[in-house]
Amino acid sequence: MPPLTGHGGDLPLLDLRALGTAADRTTAAKLVDEAFATGGFLRVVGHAVPQAAIDRIAERSRTFFTSDPAGKDTVQADMSDPLTRGLIRREHHEQFFSSMLTEDGRTVPPEYRDFDRSNRWPRLAGFRQSFADYYREVDVLATTLMRLMATALELPENWFVERFDQGFTPLVANYYPPFPEDGGGERLRHPAHRDWGAMTLLYQDDRHGGLQVRTAEGAWVDVPVAPGSFIVNLGMLMERWTGRRWVAALHRVVALPEDSRSDRISLAFFCQPNLDVLVDRVPSGAGDAASDPVTSGDYYRKLAQVVYGANAA
Repeated sequence: MPPLTGHGGDLPLLDLRALGTAADRTTAAKLVDEAFATGGFLRVVGHAVPQAAIDRIAERSRTFFTSDPAGKDTVQADMSDPLTRGLIRREHHEQFFSSMLTEDGRTVPPEYRDFDRSNRWPRLAGFRQSFADYYREVDVLATTLMRLMATALELPENWFVERFDQGFTPLVANYYPPFPEDGGGERLRHPAHRDWGAMTLLYQDDRHGGLQVRTAEGAWVDVPVAPGSFIVNLGMLMERWTGRRWVAALHRVVALPEDSRSDRISLAFFCQPNLDVLVDRVPSGAGDAASDPVTSGDYYRKLAQVVYGANAA
């Protein structure tokens, strides 16, 4: 039977449990194409990421974020690092950035030596291993999705996979503490934004929601929590790569009234192509918006300079 499709809340739903035949994969690719062309988001179920790996990184992350602030200070991110590996504190949440670029011995071209740095791991038992294990499992899921995306764009099945085999994908743990009672306003935990990269695989805390996606009509729609599922959305790099056939949608995180007194964890896997991959409109001619070609590394470095300041090399 073909993959089950439908809607998860207001997101298209892709079930990966049945991709065994060419017809199955064609059906799934059509769903992916429509979802990314109209809203830039979908929900994925039926994946093979072990729940134990998810639970472990979530537990280790929560333990880290709720630990003594003085200890966390030792792993604060260096803003001269384009990947800002380490801890970043924001107004209503904290983030821990990591990348397997150097952990896995991936190739770093000479012109991108500023990316060739180590992760700033805290001295917390099992923390580093939980990130490595989770990364490995979600990377397999990302590969499955990239093959469907290539099929949807009438490209060879491994077209995207080959361009991510030395990628510098950041894995980021997000921690949202209980929202202050006097937060007022829209109670934003993370303001509206579009992701930078090619594709994001997000795992939300099973207990609490808060993710909202902006529709084409300008309305903010809640993305319900669905235990065991991943939210997949496209970033600005993929929008550019597809000539805007696919879109990178605005989204934000709010403190829902019923959840504002609780903390929230999410895990974001920001798929980023190899540093020296030239991003130009895909050869299938999808989309009609032209843009100047740019390498993945140059693109990311420029955005890091804008967001994190002139100190970002």
